[in-house]
Amino acid sequence: MIIGDEKQRIDGLISISSDPDAVNQYTFLAAAKTQIPVVGTGGTSLGKAAGELDCNVVGNSGGSVSTTIETKALSFTASLAGFWKLTYEPSVPRPRLNGILGACLPAFVAVAIANKLLRDLQGARFLNWWTSSSGGGAVGGPPLDVSGVLPVLASVITASQVAQMGETAALAGVVAGVLACSGSGGSRSSSSEEADGTVLGGIMTGWLAGWLCRWFLVKTARSLWVPATASSIITAGATGLIAALVGRLIFRRPCAWLSEGVQKALFFFEAASPLVASSSSSSGRSSRKISVFQWLVALVVGPGMTYGSQVGGYHLVFLPLILFEMEKGQPSFLGAVDWCSLCLISGGITTATWLLPLPTSHPSNGGGDPRPLAKRGAYTNLMWGDFVEACYPFFQGQMFLTGLVYLASWLSTALLLRQGGRSSAYLPVVLSWWLGSEGGREGENEGGWECRVWWASLIAFGLPFVAVIVRNGWVRMMG
Repeated sequence: MIIGDEKQRIDGLISISSDPDAVNQYTFLAAAKTQIPVVGTGGTSLGKAAGELDCNVVGNSGGSVSTTIETKALSFTASLAGFWKLTYEPSVPRPRLNGILGACLPAFVAVAIANKLLRDLQGARFLNWWTSSSGGGAVGGPPLDVSGVLPVLASVITASQVAQMGETAALAGVVAGVLACSGSGGSRSSSSEEADGTVLGGIMTGWLAGWLCRWFLVKTARSLWVPATASSIITAGATGLIAALVGRLIFRRPCAWLSEGVQKALFFFEAASPLVASSSSSSGRSSRKISVFQWLVALVVGPGMTYGSQVGGYHLVFLPLILFEMEKGQPSFLGAVDWCSLCLISGGITTATWLLPLPTSHPSNGGGDPRPLAKRGAYTNLMWGDFVEACYPFFQGQMFLTGLVYLASWLSTALLLRQGGRSSAYLPVVLSWWLGSEGGREGENEGGWECRVWWASLIAFGLPFVAVIVRNGWVRMMG
């Protein structure tokens, strides 16, 4: 086909660690005869093709170390375009903020659990030995804080999604995130200079690193006489350093101000008074009543999240706000609302349906047995804090149950506001309660524990559970 007539002739050759001595010898001989451009990876094979067979190897073809599938595709295309003098500008994906933060969700939850565990173990012999031996701080000082990893993680995820170049983009994101978002020595302190590393700053830095990755790779493939491995090293290293410099000098402060403003706005609407200004500084259970403003905030937030989960607003609005709250590695108020208004309400409905289902012949069941879905929904919601959609078939379209669902969401959110409750979904029920608890300090409650999401959890689960049990029992008795 390479040496065939012009209508069917192959214009270029892509070689991935081929064998110019045996299996692919005739292909390379034909490519050498016609002098079509050859691109690819595999230093030994391309070296033989160019040196022994006189093939026309172009672009940054060469070694395969440090290359990925994605970088190979971009560099091959750019090399061929450069040989043929064609314009090639690779498109840059535009990931959404909620998509990036959603991908970071597991790390946010893990960091919140780690920080909570470190606070609870403060003063323990093992933790004292660990911190003193690793130089992490003096015994009896403030607990360790691992939340500094979150901006770096956001940079890595963003760079990977923007560049879509596999490990090369991830490396650029790591370099950019660490240098742009971490404080001196890579640790976070109470000083304002070192507290400026934010998730938003990591996202902006990672976006720049990802965009530069694609640009650098194409330019090196077209313009420089460098092999593929060197091209990848230049791409990952240079883009990471440039993005880090821009991120630290330009993005860092504005992103810190914006992030702080969003968090202050969230804290204001959550507290409506100094009651819940900060989960780390709030003390004891408040004896003050829920204010009118807090009732109004609860009416908007709780039912709003319940409704948003049904129409697609959860991932677009609430999940990014939850992760903004968790930026410092702490559980969030909106995370507790998520846990109560979605997971526990769904868990209450599905548990009640599993224990006492409507008759199979009931029109709402569609002629099927509702227990398998209800059982799976109850298990997943209570054990893993997920699959809230399992309850929708059991209450949608029924005015009585729908009203109780929104009522439970409203009441539980109001109790969270009163108690200063903070937690997270996507966890087993025991872990969510533990994350929402505060250990008694010296002089407070004699060192006891207070779960700030307990009463809200009871309302969120119990009210729909009782309503479904009563409704289903009435239907079964009355036929």
